[in-house]
Amino acid sequence: LIANQTVQNPNESQTVSSKLLNLISNDAQAQEEIYNTNTNLSGLWDLNSNNSPFVKDLILNVNLAPSNLTSIKDFELKGPHGSAGDKINTSCSPTGENGENAYRALIKGGQFIIENSTINLSNGGDGGDAETEDTCSESFAQGGKGGYASNFKITGEKIEIKSEFKVVQGQNGNGGNAIAKSTNASDSCSEETGGNATAIAGQPQNFENSLFASTKVNGNNNIILSIADKPKAGTGEAKAGDGSNGNECGCNGGTGGNAEASGSTVKIIPGHGGNAGTCADKDLESEPGNGGQGGNATIGSSDEILEAKGGTGGKGSNGCPEGFGGIGGIGLEDGINGEAGKNTCETSKKFKVTPQQINKKHSLSLNECPNSFTNQIQINSSDWKIIQNPTWIEFKQLDEQTIEASYNCSINKAGNYQDSIKIESKNEKTEGQKRTIQVSLEIVE
Repeated sequence: LIANQTVQNPNESQTVSSKLLNLISNDAQAQEEIYNTNTNLSGLWDLNSNNSPFVKDLILNVNLAPSNLTSIKDFELKGPHGSAGDKINTSCSPTGENGENAYRALIKGGQFIIENSTINLSNGGDGGDAETEDTCSESFAQGGKGGYASNFKITGEKIEIKSEFKVVQGQNGNGGNAIAKSTNASDSCSEETGGNATAIAGQPQNFENSLFASTKVNGNNNIILSIADKPKAGTGEAKAGDGSNGNECGCNGGTGGNAEASGSTVKIIPGHGGNAGTCADKDLESEPGNGGQGGNATIGSSDEILEAKGGTGGKGSNGCPEGFGGIGGIGLEDGINGEAGKNTCETSKKFKVTPQQINKKHSLSLNECPNSFTNQIQINSSDWKIIQNPTWIEFKQLDEQTIEASYNCSINKAGNYQDSIKIESKNEKTEGQKRTIQVSLEIVE
């Protein structure tokens, strides 16, 4: 055999063409017969001599003199598939390794006669999977790309196919799968949002044709081409975290995390809204907590959607008035709104303080101190405590349920001043309930 077979680094090898059936040329005309042969290629050429089914880039170069007339008869070529990319699952933003390309073959010479021969082109390696760890507050996973299938190139002055020439096309590697999962927010009174999750499946390489000849060809009707199946993108699965549950009465639930995925098939699970803090009977007149909003499901490119419903809204707390349920998230089907809390106005006694706002205008030159606010403060309980008040206000208790607020002249500069008074019930039935009075003071010369 007069040939040079070499396995090279793909970056140092000759680029192989990306056209499929330029071998079949509509304007090819019959040429004079080739009478003499000085090179014969025959038998099984198995590039996988070490019996390893998967390899990194492998290139076969057969270099013949331009003056050679080469017979390719009773010849079969086959080689290993590209190696699959490794799975990566060691971070909160993993990317699977790309699949390796299958072998490539180049035969260069002068004139060729092809008879009863088969070229078996191998599959590209599948992209590696990517999966996030289980402790990620935010997660992003990207599957690896599939590798290219084999291609075969023959270059010379003339090619004649006298009898059956089978070409079995390889398949580009499938894209790797991606799984992203995020944790739930911890219970708190700060409305923490659940972790977002994004899963982007790996894609196969764009289709590239596998067979190329750089000259006119006779005998195209003897070519039998077996087409490979179309490769697929990997699957994408994203699961976001739930929003925080309120850990005290009056605390709102947090918003559920958003989830997004793309792939041949996708499963998208956004987080649910957190529930408002639970209120005991004594707290039912406190400010209510509202349920958190459900997370949204975003669908990227996909052939099949297994699940993509918006997250469910969180439940509101019981009270007078009751807390609202959270709104369901947006998705292929919107999430269910959370339940409102139970209204307890008819079954509980309400701690009342009136009015909700008091105002005073004071003249530095005309008014004496202390200067009483016009409205007295009425409380529907005899057991209460002032827990917050401005330093420039003093109080006088007129009876068990009435107090008078006065400006104490501790400010000597004209201007507008605003603050608030907070009163907490100490009554057994309404203990812990708090009410706020807004205070506005205008000081003029």
